[in-house]
Amino acid sequence: MRICNCNISDAELEVMNILWEKDSATSRELSSILEKKKDWKNTTVKTLLSRLVDKGFLGTEKVSNYFVYSALISKESTLEYLTRNFNSNICSKSVADVIYQLINDNDLSSDDISRLENLLKKKTANDNIKCNCIPEDH
Repeated sequence: MRICNCNISDAELEVMNILWEKDSATSRELSSILEKKKDWKNTTVKTLLSRLVDKGFLGTEKVSNYFVYSALISKESTLEYLTRNFNSNICSKSVADVIYQLINDNDLSSDDISRLENLLKKKTANDNIKCNCIPEDH
């Protein structure tokens, strides 16, 4: 899979999340899922699929009379890109608050909690974090 280096809309990300979970699906399968989840029409899903193919996020394979869509970009690289992009827009002094909010607002498995605990044990504290909101020469 290729590394993600492009923008993706929230709607496109909805489609990608389903394909990362299912590995592959037809537009009919995706439309059925997204109609229930988001009340989206088939035309909306097909437009999103077309955009994702054009951007290089999805590949297609013709099987019988259907096109089967699958991800060409990994979930991990997309999350890394989105996280870096998001992180560049928040104050460096607020990172812990954002992480706290994410943990507080979401369900975590025992494995998730264990991974987070292990990561925090290895992390070295920096008690001299500087704000990145205002350039130092101002």
